[in-house]
Amino acid sequence: KGTRCFPRRDQAEQFNLRKLEELPGEPVIYPTNYQGSADKQTELKKNSPLPEQLVLKKGAWVMFRQNDLEDRWVNGSLGTVMKLSPDKIWVELANGEDVEVVPVAFTLLDQDDQPVASSKNFPLNLAWATTIHKSQGATLDRLHVDLRAAWEHGQAYVALSRVRHAKNLSLEGYSESSFVVD
Repeated sequence: KGTRCFPRRDQAEQFNLRKLEELPGEPVIYPTNYQGSADKQTELKKNSPLPEQLVLKKGAWVMFRQNDLEDRWVNGSLGTVMKLSPDKIWVELANGEDVEVVPVAFTLLDQDDQPVASSKNFPLNLAWATTIHKSQGATLDRLHVDLRAAWEHGQAYVALSRVRHAKNLSLEGYSESSFVVD
């Protein structure tokens, strides 16, 4: 197993939804709870690693989007959803360890380090695919990168530098124009 990395959000979302639909059972939807003024919530939605709603099924491949305070996982750790409940999700990490996950808050601060908006949900995203932008800061064990729609300076570099070892990296749809440099 590995994660596919796409330049555009719609590519990653479509791939994830196709993979989720292949799993048996009904999806469980976890809406993200937002606090703060409407404009600050909009800003937070653009920058938070949390989706507006997390849609999961047992067997879903997920990526953690935050380091765990108890050091059980790091941003970019991968695992499989084993069990779902309204307030907890059980994930088997790729290393075989079973962890219990609870919702966490992400906070948007103003220039004085005061909170102006927050979002709360499980720190997970579907991980069959992600965007290059959302993969920033993550370190992945296996990665398949599709550079067909790369459009931004440094985008290819960011994607290619997410994987721990080059032997676990595969590329698709790349050409000289995929590598936009400044």
